[in-house]
Amino acid sequence: MSNTLERCASATLMLAAVAIATSVVHREFAPASSGSQPHVTQVAAGPAAQFMESGITIGDPGARVHVTEFLDFQCPACMALDPVIQDVLARYPSKVTQTFIHLPLPIHKFAYAAARAAECAADQDRFMPMRAALLAKQDSFGIRPWLAYATDAQIPDAKRFKDCVARTDSVPRIERGKALASTMNIHATPTVIVNDWVLSGGATDSLLTQTIEDLLAGRRPRTANSRWWFQ
Repeated sequence: MSNTLERCASATLMLAAVAIATSVVHREFAPASSGSQPHVTQVAAGPAAQFMESGITIGDPGARVHVTEFLDFQCPACMALDPVIQDVLARYPSKVTQTFIHLPLPIHKFAYAAARAAECAADQDRFMPMRAALLAKQDSFGIRPWLAYATDAQIPDAKRFKDCVARTDSVPRIERGKALASTMNIHATPTVIVNDWVLSGGATDSLLTQTIEDLLAGRRPRTANSRWWFQ
């Protein structure tokens, strides 16, 4: 009887531990306002230039709409969101510019190294293919060599890339991204900002599309919150 009780107690404790761990993971990767209706909240006036200075911009810098993403390559939510963003932006090839800002979170062991690999790829004009390769196989970080990701991204000079990722000094653009995120009180990824508006409650296809359409039409987003997101 005693052994049976001990086994039951152990099973109960194990289930409790799993529940707690699941809760922590959910809080880490779920959107901050997951319990609320998706909406947008104004950040500040005209941050696009500051974003472009701190990140990598794809598209026409003079476009009317800028979609900025604070990105951690080891973040599962970033991987899940990526097809949504790419599908939406494909509808506006000449009207929307995309900027990626590095925000490797300290809870992710390989996030900074992955960001460095992306920067090494950018040195050879292969940022977007490397970005896709890293997100697609983020579960292999620490097991798969960075050079294998470079092969996936078709980086032309493998030796140059290998020497680049082997460095241990800080990377200026990564540091600029982290500093900007700290200034703006951004501590989670992915954080998506469209012009002056941060998407809250989940950057869904419909919310992103509606926000872009509203801004292209020169009007305030219809899902806008009445308060400022960042004071």
